[in-house]
Amino acid sequence: ALSSAAQTSIEIDSLFEGIGFYTSLTRARFEELCQDLFRSTLDPVEKVLQAER
Repeated sequence: ALSSAAQTSIEIDSLFEGIGFYTSLTRARFEELCQDLFRSTLDPVEKVLQAER
């Protein structure tokens, strides 16, 4: 799991028509791929915190 390791393997035995998919993913690459999603989840939290002040 990327929460406790810097890199993990992804293995899908039969992704499409019996063809497998195998790769590795680093935490840094995962964070890069999800950066926009992570940012969008922070916006509502920041608005709530500002409203509570």
